[in-house]
Amino acid sequence: MKRKVTLVLLGLACLAVMPSIAQARYRDGMNMYQYVRSSPIGYVDWSGAAAQPTSGPSTLPSTAPSTLPATQPGSPSPGDVKPGQPGYFPFDVVPPDGYNGKPFAPSELTPKPESEPSLGKHPEGTPVKPKPGAPEQNCLGAACGLPNPIEWPGIGDVVPQGQLAPAKMVVPKGCTRVDCKGISYSRTRCKAPRCLELIQWTYWWPNEAESLKQKKALFKVRYHSIGRNIAGGLPRAWASKDAHGIAYVNITDPDAHYNKLYGKTMKLLERWMKAYPQHAGRAKTCFCCDPAKMKLKTPPKK
Repeated sequence: MKRKVTLVLLGLACLAVMPSIAQARYRDGMNMYQYVRSSPIGYVDWSGAAAQPTSGPSTLPSTAPSTLPATQPGSPSPGDVKPGQPGYFPFDVVPPDGYNGKPFAPSELTPKPESEPSLGKHPEGTPVKPKPGAPEQNCLGAACGLPNPIEWPGIGDVVPQGQLAPAKMVVPKGCTRVDCKGISYSRTRCKAPRCLELIQWTYWWPNEAESLKQKKALFKVRYHSIGRNIAGGLPRAWASKDAHGIAYVNITDPDAHYNKLYGKTMKLLERWMKAYPQHAGRAKTCFCCDPAKMKLKTPPKK
């Protein structure tokens, strides 16, 4: 009898301690789900803004038509920002319904080819290891063909609810937001001089720890970008870079690329969206940009 009482007391003690352990370990962000024991988001640069070594043009396969070194036509102007230094593009914030009440700027898809080209064995793209000592770069820098980590507004770990809009609705100057529907390896909505096509995924979820600490709604907001220049004709692949500094070239299927890098994350995000539909979400936006009207600038000091 004494042994049974002792076991019962031990069991109750464990039950009392377990919630605090679970809360401490899984409360913050998407790691709150107790089955995610590997804490996947602890190993990934969700901001897309952290500087990573660039692979450099010399290390990219010659079959990567979407790779745009900054010294060649087709990339935005680096301005006075030196290679490897952070930069940003001036931008406009448009209402959710786009321009002048229209969903998107007027744009038409290029004609469908008589026969669809093969997407290859790896439509998610070919990874290329970074070259030691090369300038730093992130996904947006690789997408634009610039050896720089390029910042995007509204991205961060402690974003107030009132600042969620810029991350979802910002349009860089020199760019026009277009409908993503129908864009593929062989089709685009961009045409000269707006020949730089960017595709971006943005996603957000509550930052529970900071929200409780500061007693107001705060969010974590992240993004990922890919880009290509269609001036040389179609089909044309996209380029990007992952959170570990690995460049991706020959991306022939944007969604396959995104799912390859962030598929597990999106499954966790879906749980957040079901639990908090007003406070978690994602958006896919596409832009046609005129590189001649895009100029990289040094971010203001914070």
